[in-house]
Amino acid sequence: MTGTWTVTPEDAGVLVSNVVAGSPAERSGIRVGDVIYEADGEPVTSAEALSQIVTLGGVENDIDVVLARDGARIVVEPRIERAP
Repeated sequence: MTGTWTVTPEDAGVLVSNVVAGSPAERSGIRVGDVIYEADGEPVTSAEALSQIVTLGGVENDIDVVLARDGARIVVEPRIERAP
């Protein structure tokens, strides 16, 4: 699901600065430079908040992640996996 999305300064979000090769994030299409605003229906206000949302999502479950890329709103569904 994509479309035009205006990001305003009051919007929270986390800038993606690294994506591990072969990770669920990479496989779902998350890229360096994306800004994640929502995960599993919850607003993402910090990296810690995102980590908590992912943890609560449960291993082997997909979560919806809403992000902005080049002014577009994008929804991806990474599958949560156990850390190696």
